[in-house]
Amino acid sequence: MLNLLTRQPTVGKFGWKAQVPTLHQFSGDALMNEVGITNPDFPEGSCPNGDCSLLDFNPDAGCTTAARTASSRRSCGTMASCF
Repeated sequence: MLNLLTRQPTVGKFGWKAQVPTLHQFSGDALMNEVGITNPDFPEGSCPNGDCSLLDFNPDAGCTTAARTASSRRSCGTMASCF
């Protein structure tokens, strides 16, 4: 695997099957992939199931005019009620 600090291929020591060369790189990768927090070494986040359009949340997407009325018992301001 590539060591991000030296930009050289390096033998891994950390992670599953020891594929990550440094603890710093292992932590940054885990922070981005497991928690979703980007950092200087991993500035690009992962898209859910590879579909980046899922990250653009619109609370009114999928809601009809009838669903927005008070008689519908649904609130279109929440994601769970609109899908």
